[in-house]
Amino acid sequence: MKSLIKLGLAVLLALAGLTHPHLIRNAVAHSPSAAEERVFGESWSMILGRVRSNALAYSNQLPDFICNQTTQHFIRTLAPTVVWRMTGSFVAALSYYDKKEHYQIVSVNQKPAPGATMENMSGSLSMGEFGSALRGLFEHRTQAEFRPAGFRKINNIETLCIAFKVSQGRSRRFITYDDKTIITAYRGHCWVDPDNYRIVRLEKKAVGIPGSFPVIRFDTIVDYAPVNISGSSYWLPREAEIWISRRLPGVSLKNTQIRTKSKIRFDDYRRFGTGVKLVTE
Repeated sequence: MKSLIKLGLAVLLALAGLTHPHLIRNAVAHSPSAAEERVFGESWSMILGRVRSNALAYSNQLPDFICNQTTQHFIRTLAPTVVWRMTGSFVAALSYYDKKEHYQIVSVNQKPAPGATMENMSGSLSMGEFGSALRGLFEHRTQAEFRPAGFRKINNIETLCIAFKVSQGRSRRFITYDDKTIITAYRGHCWVDPDNYRIVRLEKKAVGIPGSFPVIRFDTIVDYAPVNISGSSYWLPREAEIWISRRLPGVSLKNTQIRTKSKIRFDDYRRFGTGVKLVTE
């Protein structure tokens, strides 16, 4: 029986413990880059405020569009040295209008799949969840902790790294495996382009998963980039990964686990309703 792991996100933050900008300078040990010089001229609270404003407005700024979403599934069992093996893939047409997403499965394992739905596709991660991840991360009610964590080049962009953590009591990040559901605390990083305060990458890791729960790791990474739709530029997901590890039933050895990875790609963004061509891969 196929076990589905569903990701629920609505994670929330208040800006707490804002620090002086010299702490950003102290977070790196090398000479200031152009990105660092750009950031040093502003206060830490202003930087967080601008990132937060963009994140909260994210969903409302999106146009009606359609794109192709390609998801590949991989598995690695037993010891960590075993190589990853691809187990399947599917392609979906993702359309976004009325501030909601709609899916049509185009193919599964490169074959037409007229009866397939997103609900029975394991390892799927929806655009709505991406939007919730950004919006929820900067909502006041989460009371998450932020801190500057240096600089790093992501996708050829020099970015400011912001670390965060959210307590279990404030989290809405849940994991469902078979009929069991838990809510976990989480931590992670977001990498921000200091020129426009847009998030380039968002990484989240579940922490404090109970020892009795079959899943022992649940991490997500989403990369964002500017996308041209009908002559206008929008900040949208380009790639994502979901990492899940679970114990083998009846086996207690630490390194005896099933590890799964889903790689997701979004491409061919275009205005919704302007002539849609669905592809199969």
